[in-house]
Amino acid sequence: MTPLRQRMIDDLKLRNRSPRTITCYTSMVARFARFHGRSPELLGPEDVRAYQKHLLDKGASWPVFNQTVCALKFLYGVTLRSPWPVDQIPYGRKPRKLPVVLSQDEVVRLIAAADHPMYRVALLAAYAAGLRITEHWH
Repeated sequence: MTPLRQRMIDDLKLRNRSPRTITCYTSMVARFARFHGRSPELLGPEDVRAYQKHLLDKGASWPVFNQTVCALKFLYGVTLRSPWPVDQIPYGRKPRKLPVVLSQDEVVRLIAAADHPMYRVALLAAYAAGLRITEHWH
């Protein structure tokens, strides 16, 4: 184990990070170092940026991207106490999925499927008001 890796592990333990966090962070930093072929001590903000671009280009999920950012921020901010502004390493944003919207025909069939007139009126009112499933009626 390299002295830098051991120092990072010690810093994580001193901050009471979980064993899973320690494993995750050290793994993410190791991948970063392997990508560049040298120790993170020799790398800087442009190298971090290049690695983030690489992660995006290969389609890394947003949790993996953000775990990598956390690991690198910890490494450079805490363990290495880098002079460059580590807090400017950007996080990724979770992609928002568009909601599923019923077609007009599906809405007509849904309302027609309600066998009681009161239920049909309630469905019509909910549809006309644009209510979402998370909005409750009281």
